[in-house]
Amino acid sequence: MGRRVLLTALGTRPNPTRYRLGDREDVEPAAVCPIAVVRLVETERRPTHVYAIVTPAAREQSFRALQEGLEAIDPAIVVLPIDVPDLGDGSGLGGMLELIAAVFEPKDKLTLDVTHGLRHMPFLMYALSLYVTVLRDVELDAAYYGALEGGADAAAAKPILDLGPLLELPRWFQAVEVFRDSGNASRIAKLVRERHRRRIEGREHPLAVANLADLLSRGSTALASGLPIEAGMEAAGAVVQIESGKLADALHDVPLAERLGSLIKEHLESIAVDRRVVRVKSDLSLDTAELDRQLRVITILLESGDVSGAAGNLREWIVSWMLWRSNPEAPLQAKAWLSKDARFQTEKRLGRLSDGLKRPATRDGYDENQRRFAEIWDKCLTVRNGLAHCGMGPNT
Repeated sequence: MGRRVLLTALGTRPNPTRYRLGDREDVEPAAVCPIAVVRLVETERRPTHVYAIVTPAAREQSFRALQEGLEAIDPAIVVLPIDVPDLGDGSGLGGMLELIAAVFEPKDKLTLDVTHGLRHMPFLMYALSLYVTVLRDVELDAAYYGALEGGADAAAAKPILDLGPLLELPRWFQAVEVFRDSGNASRIAKLVRERHRRRIEGREHPLAVANLADLLSRGSTALASGLPIEAGMEAAGAVVQIESGKLADALHDVPLAERLGSLIKEHLESIAVDRRVVRVKSDLSLDTAELDRQLRVITILLESGDVSGAAGNLREWIVSWMLWRSNPEAPLQAKAWLSKDARFQTEKRLGRLSDGLKRPATRDGYDENQRRFAEIWDKCLTVRNGLAHCGMGPNT
């Protein structure tokens, strides 16, 4: 179980202020905002460790107020300073980032408070959150900002804004980009599961998204394994879940949620089978629409750098195309085009066509289409076999 860590920065002038968090009626007076954050968040999300980024002046003037305020809430909370120099010319930011990142451990759950400190600190803490979540196996749990400025009533409690969804947004961008470029939706599934878990920990109504996350994960595994039919069926199931509002629930407070959801759904639909017709694999007929769908899967594999998966799928696509060409007027039922014997006999026909290239008398009798098709099949087999056997051959 990882630690719960709150990271904040302190300024040089602690100023007692009344704070409120979200729609809650509780109001907490505090010398610095992180004290109010710790008091107002749910007990289950209260940090076990608090690290404060302090310059020499901030350590002298504000750190003690933080220590005393947190000790009054829970003496078990570990409160530690991270001493940084004054950066007059902005140099040394990289070293400061490394210094702060060093305090984190794998599996930590990170909460940021960006209310106080020098003006560049929120940017540095934002960059740090990206770094530790991607490379240090830290989970960003929440981010807060105490809005000290503005408001007609100077005596009114200042709102603590929840910036978590905004800081989470780049992870969604990255997950959608990876999905669009490679078909791998595992990062989206992970984000969906994280949001579901946080809702439960926050004692909110849990999200009914477990099935969506599982479908996305299984679809990614199927695609990575070179299984175009299984990937299409899982994608179709995920589309149904999205159309029923499951993804919208998971994205409910994420900025640009509608656009993100549309991009995810659009990509899933491009590789999904027709869920209205195909419930199990034996329902899948072969027609031009299915051939086109499988070509889109091959394109995704190729563009993502999975040449081996693309070559294997292209070989099977050519076999399927030959079977379809035998009766293009009507869709082929699954037992006709997925039959082991039917595919084996078609491969033998293609093999004979390819072998004819090596015999001048046979090759000279080919028309242009036959010659071109034989060359395509021969090249496809050469690439596929070389990759399938890991290049173990003198001429591969």
